[in-house]
Amino acid sequence: MSLPDRIEEAVVVEREVYDIIRHHPAIANATINGSECTHDPGFMNEVRRSTAPAALLLRYQPDGVALTKKGGVFYWDAKASDQIEKQAYQIYMKLSDWGCPVWIWCRPPGCDLYYQRLHLIRFQDSTQWVNGFPDPWPVYDDWIYPPGSDTAYSGTPYRVIDLSSMRNWYEEHPRNIFTPGANTC
Repeated sequence: MSLPDRIEEAVVVEREVYDIIRHHPAIANATINGSECTHDPGFMNEVRRSTAPAALLLRYQPDGVALTKKGGVFYWDAKASDQIEKQAYQIYMKLSDWGCPVWIWCRPPGCDLYYQRLHLIRFQDSTQWVNGFPDPWPVYDDWIYPPGSDTAYSGTPYRVIDLSSMRNWYEEHPRNIFTPGANTC
């Protein structure tokens, strides 16, 4: 899938998740938070080249933020695949460690929509996963490193989410997902 097609699909999934969250009965308000929506594109193109912690925080901030009717606040991120980039995951973990809950939503191509709180997500074995490739990519510390020079790939290390550790939104539609005490805010 080309980069423009991947971006287009990511926007579709992001809007779907945003609509689910903002219309959920436990939510008072929600917003899209992605840097592509809140910052000048020229600025973000420059920031993408930086590895400074503040630049990474801007680049990899979750797609949105929501406020529950009981006062809880959480971040959410929507993915159009079952993969998560290493730096994004690290930023989400820092937010979570600081007491800011992060929910990951993903809809791999041809699959249903899945969701889970970040700390409950598990990953597939990266070495086994790449061994299915004709030319396996390198794996370091369980992160897959795709070829950086190939324009079909970002070159950014990633892991593949084990969907069995997530919940299927279409099968469950839980009403209490975003309420305190339900393993959320």
